[in-house]
Amino acid sequence: MKRLLPDTLGNLTAGLPALEQGEALLIGDAVAMPCVVYIAECSPKPSSNDIRYYELWKNPWHAAGISDDFGHWLK
Repeated sequence: MKRLLPDTLGNLTAGLPALEQGEALLIGDAVAMPCVVYIAECSPKPSSNDIRYYELWKNPWHAAGISDDFGHWLK
């Protein structure tokens, strides 16, 4: 994260581990001065979950027509 930010921000990234849940460091061209902001929770909370990649990868491969599409790319 530190490498993505300009050197002019100094040790601003040193405080990232101390941020609490719901806090964010606001940096960018649209912000006059970097600051810590609080982001309120969504209401209602989203009912989303992470994709269970491992369970999907264990399923047998299904024919999706990828080989046909690939053959067209080679032409």
